[in-house]
Amino acid sequence: MRTRIVSAIICFFLTFSTLMAQDFILSEGYAQLTHEFVHDYNTNKQNDLRLDPILRDKLMQFYVDVIKREAIMFEIHTGQVISSDGTVTPLDTAIYEYNNDGRLIQLTVSSKNTAGVYQSTSLTFKYDKAGRFTEMMAGKKSVLKLTRDKKGNITKANNTSYTYKKGKLDKVGSMKWNGNYFVDKKKDNGVQDPGHEVLYDNYGRVWQANWTESFAVYAYDTRDRFVTRQWEGQGLKEDLMIMHSGGLHDQIIEMTGMSTEGGKPEQEIKVQVLRIYRDGK
Repeated sequence: MRTRIVSAIICFFLTFSTLMAQDFILSEGYAQLTHEFVHDYNTNKQNDLRLDPILRDKLMQFYVDVIKREAIMFEIHTGQVISSDGTVTPLDTAIYEYNNDGRLIQLTVSSKNTAGVYQSTSLTFKYDKAGRFTEMMAGKKSVLKLTRDKKGNITKANNTSYTYKKGKLDKVGSMKWNGNYFVDKKKDNGVQDPGHEVLYDNYGRVWQANWTESFAVYAYDTRDRFVTRQWEGQGLKEDLMIMHSGGLHDQIIEMTGMSTEGGKPEQEIKVQVLRIYRDGK
């Protein structure tokens, strides 16, 4: 009986570890609720790419599993910016499209041009035969390409090489694992070229970022989902909160321009996530 219990515990641990495992993909230290990065990836050359953290979560297996189970075809991000004077400005609508396996295949942002006509800009996502994320495209242009070994481990992201030591990721580009974090550090060279120190965990997510006159801390829940970012500097602070429902993004709120002494924010961004389900679900 004891052997059976131990075997069951080991089986649960291995299954749980597999479910919780994530690819090491570097994320940005902030979330663009305006989805401006979609336009940026389509118009500008990307050298040292880091994924928007909310987009990154949607590519991870824990998110894929729920999208597949609930038979969701689209997630629609819609929101507004509320200024301190009461002015309300709607955000561009962003549509995330998923395939039958729950994997993100396209992200489209619709926005008005200067003539008042709606135009769409998209990113598409590719996977290998095993369903592992391999490439993000902006039109026909590759924005992020991941090279993997036979075990599925990422060995290169664009031109950044991944080095493994005894089966564990040890170095990403110039960043080396120090036992706790991968550290991206740059010396302060004045106002025009400020220094920074950014700590990334073993999944490539930001845990803490320090700049010359400001800092930011990040939090993830027990299911490894990005839930909060708090920034503070020069007497001001910003708060970002991501709320989930049923394992998926539900509402995202960002408050900026607040005094560290308290008071109302200069600007509040509220995003609601709507869903369209497949037939019969």
